[in-house]
Amino acid sequence: MNKRTFIPCLLLTGILVGSTAQADTANPQAGTPKEAYRNSRDNTGINERDRNAANLTADQQSNQSKALELTKRIRQAIVEREDLSQYAHNIKVVTNDGGMVTLRGPVRSDQERVVLGQIAMDIAGTNFVRNELEVAAQRSKS
Repeated sequence: MNKRTFIPCLLLTGILVGSTAQADTANPQAGTPKEAYRNSRDNTGINERDRNAANLTADQQSNQSKALELTKRIRQAIVEREDLSQYAHNIKVVTNDGGMVTLRGPVRSDQERVVLGQIAMDIAGTNFVRNELEVAAQRSKS
């Protein structure tokens, strides 16, 4: 490396190191992973509960064609609804071998929770939906 390339490399390294140091101090409350989850701008932390083996997760989706088709139809019906929030569009829809559909994840309001449950019941049947959706805490804009 000659002098002409060394100085720009040195400057670039200084910029990168400086921006990394700034990012580390930007959120002093995010010292531990749990604190980082709680203080993040999305609801990723809510998914912490999925670490409990008793809670259904997306990897427990049945691979039977009937279950996959049911999940697909529910997911499509949800995504087609433009009046629902991004949270609602990203809920977990899990169907087991017996056709039982479980809805999990955060939504913006009780109304969204009810609407999503109704969408699933209209497709899967009233007795085949377990609505475990939770209303996410609204963050104030400051």
